Formats: sequence, C-alpha cells, structure tokens
Amino acid sequence: MRAALYDRYGPPEVLYEGNVARPAAGPGQVLVRVRATSVNGGELYGRAGRVKAVTGLLVGRGFPKQLGLDLAGRIEALGSGVTGLSIGQPVWGVSRAMNAAAEYAAIAADRVAPIPDGLTFEQAAALAGVGTTAVTALVDKAGLRQGERLLVRGAAGGVGSIAVQLGRSLGAHVTALAGARTFDLVRDLGAHECIDYRAVTPGDLGRFDVVVDTVGTQLRAYRSRLTGGGRMVAISFDLDRVVASLGYVAASAVHGSRRVRFFSGNPRRADLDRLAALVARGAVRPVVDRVFPLADIAGAHRALEDGGVRGKIVVSI
Repeated sequence: MRAALYDRYGPPEVLYEGNVARPAAGPGQVLVRVRATSVNGGELYGRAGRVKAVTGLLVGRGFPKQLGLDLAGRIEALGSGVTGLSIGQPVWGVSRAMNAAAEYAAIAADRVAPIPDGLTFEQAAALAGVGTTAVTALVDKAGLRQGERLLVRGAAGGVGSIAVQLGRSLGAHVTALAGARTFDLVRDLGAHECIDYRAVTPGDLGRFDVVVDTVGTQLRAYRSRLTGGGRMVAISFDLDRVVASLGYVAASAVHGSRRVRFFSGNPRRADLDRLAALVARGAVRPVVDRVFPLADIAGAHRALEDGGVRGKIVVSI
C-alpha cells in the first residue's frame, strides 16, 4: 500500500510517498481504508527529530517510519472481538501508532467512531483530534462556565479554532489571540474580541477566568493573566525549554490556586461521540485550510511549518 514515509530525521523534504506492507486487523482492531488524514504540530517535531524519545516509544527507533494521527475512512475489516462497528462504515479516529498517513491503517476499535452526518472525510480528519482536544480542555480540564472570560492563544490554529467555537457555544466571552490576518476567521467562528499577538505582551492583556494555550511558551506570563479562581490549560510546551516548561506546569499544581493543566490528547470512542453530538447541534464545525495529496506530504508539512494556517492542513489519500 502507499504510505507517507521518511528514512531519516530532517526537514519536510525527507518525506516521500512509498510502499509498505498492508496491515491486518488484529484482535480488538479494525482495518480502515483511510481517505484523509491531517497534519499535527507534534508530527513536525517527530519528523525533525526533536522528540526522538517519544517517537521511538510510539513507532520504534528504526527507519523507514510512517506518520499520521488523525484519520477518516471506511472500515475494511474487523478483528476478532470487535462489536458495535461494521464493514463499510465511515469512521473517524486518532491513531496512537502514527500510521494514519497511508491507504490502510490498523487501529484499536475503541479509538474510532461513526463520522457525524454531513461531514466529508477531509472535514472529519481535520476535526477528530483537535475537536476532542478542545472539548477535553474546556469542559473536562477547565470547567468553563457561562459568563466567564476565555482567552484562546493560537485561536486560528487547529485546536484554537475549535476552542473559540466551543467557548462561544458554552456562553463564555471569547478573546482570540491570533495574527491580524486571521481576524476575519476567528470573528466568524464566534470570538467577541480579537487581539494581534504581535502587537501586545501578556502584561497588556486583561484578566481571564480561563486561558487555553496552544503555543506553550511564556506559560508563567499567561498564567499571571488569570483571575483569582482562574484556570489555565496548556496543550503544548516550549521545546527549547522542555524541562523548565514541564517543571513549571508541575509546580503550578502545588503552589497557588491558579493551576496550569497540561494534557496530551488520547481520545476514545466516547470522546468522538461527544464531539459528534456537538457537530450535530452546530456548536462546532471543522476548519480546513488546504488539502494536499499524499504524494505531496512534504508540501503539507511545509505549509504547517511556514505558519499562518487557518485551522488544519489535510492530506487526501
């Protein structure tokens, strides 16, 4: 089968479309004929070799390596013990095995769910991972309530664009911190106020009940913008200061009430079903910047690295 591969760590140009053996659905797995995947920031770091320990743990140390987390497609085969799903069914999900950027992917059955009505495969792949992350961040970790003030840092990106929509649907006052070129998008998604991140420092901002940070730098400075009972959720950390960033997150849980909550998305079927319900009632919608063919996987990674992306970069297979 065709798959996105790389034989060494490096820039986007190390990526290519090659051929690997088609997987089979093992016990408790489904085999998905993948129709679309999307590019995540963590994949850029993995491909570049900046998180070798994590990459090695997930997919091993050898080359060539595959990549791809989010997927949307149709079930091709069911492994033993799988119930509640059927062959031919359109599904979306997130693979922890980094194997979604391929024609077929074997994935645990509890990590896929039926695609919501009305979404294309490309839209589903764009929404699955970032949507479940945004819901976990705002609902489970921050407990955002109606009438609270929400700051979304990186509001035009993958998670940020969904957090803006969800925050608005939950009745919060949403302030979007983003590039000025994306203000039209974030306003359309529901932001009450847009601030150009290039024109301000954290100290110029007001106070917020909840801060969702998708960037990961200057955590201390953004935490200082919280109200007394405020909550901050970080879904990224500073790769140039990994130990310091994670150490600060850990220390915040001990010192003071304004804790920084950090997590890595790991959605299962219940999380995807909860997201599907939000899609059905119009609370959130996918934001697709561009769609690349699998043959141009390098171009897809380059586009995300260049910045200025609105929502998600999708790869069609």
